[in-house]
Amino acid sequence: MEHLKDKGPPPGMASRALSTRFNSDLAVLPAQQRIDIGIHVSLIIVSEKSYARATSFTAISNTINTASRLETMTKEFAAQLVIS
Repeated sequence: MEHLKDKGPPPGMASRALSTRFNSDLAVLPAQQRIDIGIHVSLIIVSEKSYARATSFTAISNTINTASRLETMTKEFAAQLVIS
């Protein structure tokens, strides 16, 4: 079974590859059309609030806060996408 541990990509390789490709594809956009995205994957709590026809969804979790901070970090790294 020891030989199976050597198989597969190193941890985080897929997210780094996705981030690199995404950033290079968006590099050609003018500054006013650039977007910044922070992605963090974990469990969240989602709530639907509704009254008559008005409906809103709310997500509460440290995951949301982390994703928001990652989005802010895109400016520090001059990237459009940061994934954790």
